[in-house]
Amino acid sequence: MLSRLHCMSHAVEDDNLFRLPVTEAYIELCSRAFPAVDSDVESIDFTHLVSAESLSDDGYYVFLVESAGQAKLIYGFKEDYDNIIEILLSYGEFQGVVNTALQKFTRL
Repeated sequence: MLSRLHCMSHAVEDDNLFRLPVTEAYIELCSRAFPAVDSDVESIDFTHLVSAESLSDDGYYVFLVESAGQAKLIYGFKEDYDNIIEILLSYGEFQGVVNTALQKFTRL
């Protein structure tokens, strides 16, 4: 559920990721959230992952990265590094949209 995403109650700032070219940022975010089975990674990091579970299950990965009062969504499909998209947002905009949607949904 979107309300349980890490970014809904914590900042997801990462200046280094934010400044990287979009493809490099996406590759890094994917390696943190979905490390290779044979990697030495001790824990999985879903800090920036904001995909709905059904999208992630199908291989569509959406990440939120914030820095210095700005935010961006970075999304792509699995390891298709030629079609990665980023959308610039104002800081807190993603969380505001999710909260508005959740409020409207609970009224139904």
